[in-house]
Amino acid sequence: MPSQNCHALQTNHGRLNATVVGPDSGAPFCPVCGLGESDGDEALPEDYFQLPTDWSHDGRFIAYTNTSFAVNVELKGDVWLIDIARGRRVVHLIRTPFHEANPAFSPDGRWLAFTSNESGRTEVYLQAFEAGESPRLVGERHLVSKRGAVSIRWARDGKELFYLAWDGRLYVVPIMLSLKPKIGEPAPLFSISLEARAAIHGVLGFDVSADGQRLLVPVVTSSEKSEIVVMQNWEAALQRNRGKIN
Repeated sequence: MPSQNCHALQTNHGRLNATVVGPDSGAPFCPVCGLGESDGDEALPEDYFQLPTDWSHDGRFIAYTNTSFAVNVELKGDVWLIDIARGRRVVHLIRTPFHEANPAFSPDGRWLAFTSNESGRTEVYLQAFEAGESPRLVGERHLVSKRGAVSIRWARDGKELFYLAWDGRLYVVPIMLSLKPKIGEPAPLFSISLEARAAIHGVLGFDVSADGQRLLVPVVTSSEKSEIVVMQNWEAALQRNRGKIN
């Protein structure tokens, strides 16, 4: 079946790769493969829509959403897990009347950041995550963003969350994880142009280096100068061209 790869996730130990495959017809699905030259794809449990956004640092869970955006009243986005260590069991982690997406594990695996439109606007939330035999979110949802959010990435030390907001700016939020996390004020870093955001093919949109000092963001450049051309007497020119054609 003809298809195209949208984006890929890799385990922290670098031995497995999960690639989102977008077929020419039907919903995207997510096979897992080894990184060796002869390693083939192995399909994960089927679902309506598989769009993974993170792989826990211990390699146990792939987190994904079953829709990329809210499409209608009947189908809202939920967050799911594939438990690699338990026979690739599928876990319905977040099931609400709202649209949740973009799950991202904290580096210590004890928290999950995600987006939700429960307030009427899509924002970033943080909630404690318990693995165990029955993975679940527990406790209070903590609001992180304030201007809407599209995608999320953690700093590798777990002390900062980065998110791309609806206004096109990339924000960083200082966080101190504890029983009741302390969440600082979002600080804008820079803007990503509308053209660059339109060129993003996956839901992640950007990434953060291991030391948190560099960001990988899309950039669109053009060698052509921006200009406006004003054409006078265009009706007369149109009539002349018509005459040449005839």
